[in-house]
Amino acid sequence: MIKMTIPATTRLSIVKSILSLFLIATVACTWPLWSADRYYPVFPGLAFLSSVNMIVAYAIPALLIISLVLAFLLRNPRFFIFLATVLCVSLLLLDSGRLQYWFYFYFLLLVVLLGYNWRVDSIHHYTSTFNAVKVVLVLVYLLAALQHFRADFIHVQWPAFIKPFERFWTPEQCAYLLKIAYVIPALELFVSVSLFFGGAKIAGISFSILFHVFSLIVIFLQPQIEIAVVLWHFCMILLVLFVFGGSTTTQKNYSFAFGLYPVCMILLFGLALPFYCYFNDKPMKNRIDLMQSNNAVQYIYLTEESRDKLPLYIQSFAMQKENEFYKLNITAWGLHETKTKQVLGSAHLMKLTSDLNTNYGADALVAVPITENTSGVIALK
Repeated sequence: MIKMTIPATTRLSIVKSILSLFLIATVACTWPLWSADRYYPVFPGLAFLSSVNMIVAYAIPALLIISLVLAFLLRNPRFFIFLATVLCVSLLLLDSGRLQYWFYFYFLLLVVLLGYNWRVDSIHHYTSTFNAVKVVLVLVYLLAALQHFRADFIHVQWPAFIKPFERFWTPEQCAYLLKIAYVIPALELFVSVSLFFGGAKIAGISFSILFHVFSLIVIFLQPQIEIAVVLWHFCMILLVLFVFGGSTTTQKNYSFAFGLYPVCMILLFGLALPFYCYFNDKPMKNRIDLMQSNNAVQYIYLTEESRDKLPLYIQSFAMQKENEFYKLNITAWGLHETKTKQVLGSAHLMKLTSDLNTNYGADALVAVPITENTSGVIALK
């Protein structure tokens, strides 16, 4: 696979096919997240979208699947890539809870491929699009490295990530595994750089696959598996192999070709928007992270009277009690119903409690975990 020689145009077609297939599979496996037919509340991006007809909520994801199937089958799928991009934006506006990092990654690749005309008339044009795809893939490892250089990764996130190994490894073996945390950020940074250099590219590809395989092992050790994340890891492995593996016939002459469109899209959607959301405390807290460090369990605190007003299905996630309050495990509730892990900020937590109050008359206290200080919570009325 590493020694293969495939033209850039063929590689772009492979990227398009991989992206279409995995996005179709992800939407199909997490259908409750897209159809909005659930108890778990919808978080509309705009207030007036909360009254959108249920038929529309079903039609948009169905149209997305159809457009992706046609994009996979056709040799010139530009219109259907455009249609899929518009439908993805519509789905995010109807429910910002769909703003998972894996879905945003698929969306960014769609936006980049939208600038390609699927012709071979200009070598600079398709090479520019191919290089933009490379940059999008490398950004995953670069952003993960920047996150993991923080001190809490070594002392909090990594120990929580490898905790499943404590079930069958000895304390001494787990202690050795804990020490690996010190080299993880450096290896991720090495991967993000080495993929662009021929001499170190094989090592970079090997380490990137190793990261994803190790993450998959840990995910399968969890009591509840987030299938969308599993598919994303497999998608990343295939994309890294087919985008960076081997060489292209034009790699030596046009390796630095880059157009205005892909530059603007990557700067806007790949860097500016994610950093804006991260530093401005936007509601969704899911982050691109190979080690899945979004492991905090979020609760809503209910009195016994308020808990009894909820449907029995929702009550099944509020069996634990702390002092005089029942703890509604919204992390487990969201994962069970939407098939995805919803890491909510304070705005979405307050919206969720408001919906519980409006729909069932249940008053609540909201506990917002502080990621920077794991020793406490903020209680909001």
